[in-house]
Amino acid sequence: MATTDYKSAYEILKHPFSGLRRQVAGKFFAQKLILDDFMEINKALLEEAQQNSKISVADLSLEIKKAYHFLKHGEIKEIPDISDSPRQLIWGMALACSESDPEVRKNWPSNLGSCPIHKLKVWNDIKNSTTANVELRRHAFMIRKMYFLPDEENIAMRWGSCDYPSVGFYFDKENNRINLDLLWGLVGGFEHSRAIQLHEIGHAYGTLSFGKKMEALKKEFDELNKKARERKITKEEYQRLREVEREHRYRFMMFDEAENSYANKFAVNASGIIKQDIGYDLNAVETQLFTVGENLEKNKNGIVEVEDTLANRAQNLKHAIRLSFFVNNGIVKDEPEEWRKLGVNIDWIEYRTLENQKVSGMEAFKKLRDMTSSLEDLQIKERDFYKSDEDVYKLAHDFAEKRAGIIDDIFDLYAMQYFEASIREKEQEGKEQQNDEENNHQSNMQQNGQQGTSNNMSQQGGGASQNSQSGENSETDSQQNENNESDKGENDNTNTDDSNKENNLEEKEDGKGGESEDTEEKEDGDSDDSEDIEEKEDGKGGESKDTEEKEDGKGGESKDTEEKEDGKGGESKDVEEDGGSDDTKDIEEKEDFENLFKKIPDADKDMPPLRDMPASPEDVYKKKIAKLMKNTQQEEGENEGFQNVMEIIRQTSDTKKQNIEQSQRSFSLSDEVVPFSMPKTLMPENEYSKIIDKNFDLIEKLKSKFIELQNEYYDETDGVEVRSVVPESGNLKVDLSSYVERLKKQIKGEELQEADFENFIVSDVGKDQVKAPIDIAILIDNSGSMTDAHTDQFAIELACSLFQATRDNPAFNVYVAMMHVPTTWIAKPGDNSIEISQRLATVYHSEYYGDDKIGDNIPAVLNEIRNRDVKDKREGLVNFFMITDGDHTDAEHSFNIVENIIDQSAPVTFNWLLTKDIDYSWSRNIIERHKTGIGGQRIEYEDNVKHKNMLEKIMSLIEKRVEDAKKIEAMRVTDKQSNISLTLDVLEQKTSGRRY
Repeated sequence: MATTDYKSAYEILKHPFSGLRRQVAGKFFAQKLILDDFMEINKALLEEAQQNSKISVADLSLEIKKAYHFLKHGEIKEIPDISDSPRQLIWGMALACSESDPEVRKNWPSNLGSCPIHKLKVWNDIKNSTTANVELRRHAFMIRKMYFLPDEENIAMRWGSCDYPSVGFYFDKENNRINLDLLWGLVGGFEHSRAIQLHEIGHAYGTLSFGKKMEALKKEFDELNKKARERKITKEEYQRLREVEREHRYRFMMFDEAENSYANKFAVNASGIIKQDIGYDLNAVETQLFTVGENLEKNKNGIVEVEDTLANRAQNLKHAIRLSFFVNNGIVKDEPEEWRKLGVNIDWIEYRTLENQKVSGMEAFKKLRDMTSSLEDLQIKERDFYKSDEDVYKLAHDFAEKRAGIIDDIFDLYAMQYFEASIREKEQEGKEQQNDEENNHQSNMQQNGQQGTSNNMSQQGGGASQNSQSGENSETDSQQNENNESDKGENDNTNTDDSNKENNLEEKEDGKGGESEDTEEKEDGDSDDSEDIEEKEDGKGGESKDTEEKEDGKGGESKDTEEKEDGKGGESKDVEEDGGSDDTKDIEEKEDFENLFKKIPDADKDMPPLRDMPASPEDVYKKKIAKLMKNTQQEEGENEGFQNVMEIIRQTSDTKKQNIEQSQRSFSLSDEVVPFSMPKTLMPENEYSKIIDKNFDLIEKLKSKFIELQNEYYDETDGVEVRSVVPESGNLKVDLSSYVERLKKQIKGEELQEADFENFIVSDVGKDQVKAPIDIAILIDNSGSMTDAHTDQFAIELACSLFQATRDNPAFNVYVAMMHVPTTWIAKPGDNSIEISQRLATVYHSEYYGDDKIGDNIPAVLNEIRNRDVKDKREGLVNFFMITDGDHTDAEHSFNIVENIIDQSAPVTFNWLLTKDIDYSWSRNIIERHKTGIGGQRIEYEDNVKHKNMLEKIMSLIEKRVEDAKKIEAMRVTDKQSNISLTLDVLEQKTSGRRY
């Protein structure tokens, strides 16, 4: 298996519950997730659980029952349990269903029926649960490790909500606030939500320029919009204003999709800082929540062809740009057939050269891929963050401008053709619609002429009924208004569908228009389609809600479809039945332009009649955040937030919280808020201390054992004083008697021997040369095979116990790390418990978090040892102890490194603790080749290592290496450092310049 196969969508879809997550996300984005769906999906979830021995079907059934009770009544008495992925999915689905299905809340108490989701008691119970709080703390540790975030300790975060079904993860850079979307975090799984957050941080810190062409459009828009406010705009300028806004909007949508390549790569680059495989998590989110999984399922038995339309071709281009990063990230193989399965038709990708020659298919697609892929690495690197803040910002802005320039080129080359075609299509539709309405107008005039003139004027005054002579004025008028309202709703839907042809680049992927995690330019919860700058009438834009001119205060029914005399009143959406006035049905451009000024408030009120475009990327994020938090209350004071967090931390388990009196757990819905919490307030929970407390007795026994090894190794007997020709460093004690004896020999002229010059007294030199501190480096495999039985978690606890037991023992230096690329450190000599706890918080994970690679970890540990500050004069061997199943996915690379180190006679030994029989391990051959010798020439191993015997077997290997150390002369520190440096240099040469 290739090393990246685990990140492929096919592997992700094999993961239990992936398909169910996909169903929930698809239905919720479409706002069609209803109670029946909740029951059907949970039934499938239980069927999946029956196939997995690690999951308790009874526990899931209980949780489904609690969630169903919440949907039926709005409350539950028991605390929700979200301790694992399937239970998180249950509760995420329940919260989504309460937002999506209008029937759910009808039977709730009246005070809960319209209650915002974040004010519900269930929401509060979930976000205050132990699991949610641990995850919040993990995010806090992530932030603390991202040293390039200014004032990271004061970045506040919370489990918040948004205007669903949008996705509400965001980083408000200006206010230093992070919102973690609790609902989508539950649906997608907490372990993957970290990737979404890092994506948003990437946008906040790197999306600093929209490019020269969008800036030019913005400048032109501002000038024309100012004229519109001042009522000085001409008809031609107004038309240009509409064109400018439309092009800017189209360019922004393409910019948004392309810029995601940068933000996603930013998140992947952070893997080395926060010690998590963010590349896997991004692929999991895209596969399970968005379109990849859906398309692969749809096309698994053959490609489902899509109609060849302008809108679909534009969407195809947008989709290809979005998926470029993910294919580079291993979501599928970069092959034409795989792209087709993702829903991308390569044959539709095309552009024209400067000579107007058409380039299409694979040639055009390859060029697009090269341009999009180049965006990923145009960002500041880890090494750049050590520069001054000014230099870092300038560098980030320079990269942003380069990316924006490439995105401009992508739009001009590939997307402009669709934009221009949509404009032509819109103009043609406008002409056809005008002709149709003119024909209708003539037809209505003929019908009205047959009905007589009395009815033609029945609408004068705005409030008179056209059937005023019938004696049933009120009832008829009411019925007609209801009919008109119904017709208006139907016409609105029709017009919206028609307008999609204009907005072909704006079509969201498979109905998932709420992906607000990206930089979509939205405001106040309105969709892009509804925010077109065009002033529409006759059913195209709902202008009846604008400032309407009413005659003598009469009428006023702006939502009715009554025709007002002389154009005074709201624009009608329908033709009035039975002969209403038709004066306002003219839709010529002249009237469209003149009506613009009817809607403009007084200029001194500074209210533009048209929506302004954002002035900067920062404005985009401000508007996006305002939209996301539309239904969320303002943040609570920091002191109160701190007290809430501390109270949560004091509750060590959900079980204890369930024992609290109901009155103590209850709260007022009107007072509930979503508070932010500071990372520093989340620090008291010490993961390392938990392990130490849990294993206190074991650690005391290990201390005694290592003291025995220390005494045996160093030998407690007093050393014999001997004399030396040259004093050892720091020892200037002279043996006067031997000195006098040498002087006597010299006076007498006797022959002098070398021993006569040994006048300096030193302690047992031989002992000092042999005995020196031993390095113990424990590498833990945390790939899927180790996580199945939580073997990696047990190994972490054992390694931390060994580290704690040797902290004060001068004979041993213990290092603990996970097999990850880059190396995930847990503990190094000299670390305090807080530092170790921070690392543990990022290491504890769900399935597929880590790796089983040792090829890069061995050099990383050697480099750490070489560069440490050493107080001892001499040092012993570096002893690696690998706790693994032995099936390293980088086996060839790993084993070559081990062989090279052995060949170099480096001061290093290798020891395998195999969780299975050696005969079935990929490591067998290399172990067999090095069964004999002393020190680093011999590889030791123990196989069939399980929880119950892991301690015994690792101590057995350590004791063997202590015995070796008695027989091998210790090296001076400088010699050891030089030897390691030489070894790393050789490895670099043999791995094509790979730096260690």
